[in-house]
Amino acid sequence: MKATIHIFATKDYRGEPEIAVSTWDMSESSTGDFLLLETREIEVEIPDYRELTLLEVRHLERKAERVRNAAAAEVRNIEQRIEELRCLEYQGEEA
Repeated sequence: MKATIHIFATKDYRGEPEIAVSTWDMSESSTGDFLLLETREIEVEIPDYRELTLLEVRHLERKAERVRNAAAAEVRNIEQRIEELRCLEYQGEEA
């Protein structure tokens, strides 16, 4: 499959130059933040339905792992806070 890509120069929030690539021409954007450097025609091999489905499954598995890790970290934080509060409660009983 053929695709047209547009390569732009832009600046990040610090004013440092960056490259942006898009399938649509952003040089006409109302903000004027994207300066068109060049346009290229490229050939892209699109995977068949089965391959695409396998890629999607792998992507979702990685996403699920990230969510599990983030949730586990949040639970650890909550449990730590509970223990801290229990320690303060215990110290209050001694006084």
